[in-house]
This record gives sequence, C-alpha cells and structure tokens, in this order.
Amino acid sequence: METPVNASFSEKLRIERIKLKEMSFKEKVEYIWEYYKFHIIIFAVILIITGTIIYSQVLNPAPETILFISFNGGVATEEQISDLTSYLENRLINEGENEEVVILQMLLIDEGTSINVMNNTRTAAWITVGQLDVFINDYDMLELNSSNWFIEPMDEQKLAFLNMTNPEAYKLIEENFVYMTHKFEDGSVSEYLAGVNIGKSPLLTKLGFIEQDLVYSIAINTHNIGNGLDGLIAFFE
Repeated sequence: METPVNASFSEKLRIERIKLKEMSFKEKVEYIWEYYKFHIIIFAVILIITGTIIYSQVLNPAPETILFISFNGGVATEEQISDLTSYLENRLINEGENEEVVILQMLLIDEGTSINVMNNTRTAAWITVGQLDVFINDYDMLELNSSNWFIEPMDEQKLAFLNMTNPEAYKLIEENFVYMTHKFEDGSVSEYLAGVNIGKSPLLTKLGFIEQDLVYSIAINTHNIGNGLDGLIAFFE
C-alpha cells in the first residue's frame, strides 16, 4: 500500500501502521531502518549529547580549580608535588566542596629551546585568560616572569592583616619578602614586592623539599587572589 503524497499526517500514520502489521519482525526492522535511519541517527546523537551533558554537569561535574600554581625551575619530585597539592587542598577546601588545587611542574631546559618557548607561550595564554593564580619560581624564572610583567606586585598593607590573625606566620613571611625592579623606557626604575621566599618555610621543610630559593608570587590577572594569599599563609603556619 502506497502512502499518498498529499495525505494528512494522521492518514499517513494510519497507513504506516497497516503496513507494519502485515510485516514480519525482520521486515519491520528493515523497513524502519530503510525509511527512518536518518531520524534514528539524529535522535541517537541528540541522546548521546544530552546524556553526556547531564553526566558531566549534573551527575559527575569536573571539580572547580580554586588555585592553579605553576612550579618553575625548582627541584621537587612528583611525590612532593602531590603531597603539596594534597596539603593545600586540605587547607583551602571545605569538606564536601567539589574543588581542587592544581600544581603544574614546568619542564625547563636550556634557554632558547623550543620547549622553553612553548612554556612561555603557554604561560602567557594562562595569564591572558586569568587561569594562572600563583608562580613558585627559582630566581632565574622569577626574573624572567617579572620582565614579562607576569607578576602581580604584592600589597604589603593587604599582607599586614596577617599580623592580627597569625603574627608568627606574618613575621616569617615579612622576613622573606623578595623585591624586584622594573626598568622603564624613560630610564626610571620602580621597585616592587614580587613575592615571598618559601624555600625554608615550615611546610616545604616538613614535606622534605631540599633547601633552595623558591619564591611564591601572585600571577597578574588572577581571579583567585584571595586563595593565592591563603595558600601563602599555609607555607608558614
């Protein structure tokens, strides 16, 4: 039975039902696939996309990164980086919150190599979108990132509030202030507080880091400056 082209939707539906009634199961499957495979594929794709969105956004959402640290130039094992990440997460994240701290240890080779150029480009991209929150630099990388204007000058007045809440930690932080200078095209020079040397901090000593000069700095354009300062306190408590 052919379905008239100008038939109404209800009439087409009635004819299709009659056709299917007269077919075997195998014939029904072949008929439906032949005439409706495009619709079936589209429906399956929509179902997969919808299911993926529901799973990733509702049932199993990715954790929110509340502190993203770029560890540059220092010496640390994977285990030490993992232990430091866990410690900062326990310090900064409330129980039950779907959040995480990320510490990315950058691979550094001789200056001018393609890997270093790639790392610098990637850092610049993170800075542009405000994804990067904190640098832990050795002095060479601190100078490089400072010259690239990647470092947010720390506000000593904002840090001073620690003196009221945790004077012992603040005293250690103040003793380890690290200043850098910017030279401008007109020849003028400006000094600013670039970070805090955490190399001998109680936390890194506890985690077995070898004694080295590591400077904790806030990245310019960060969206998590509060978490960045809380992370700094954790090194000296």
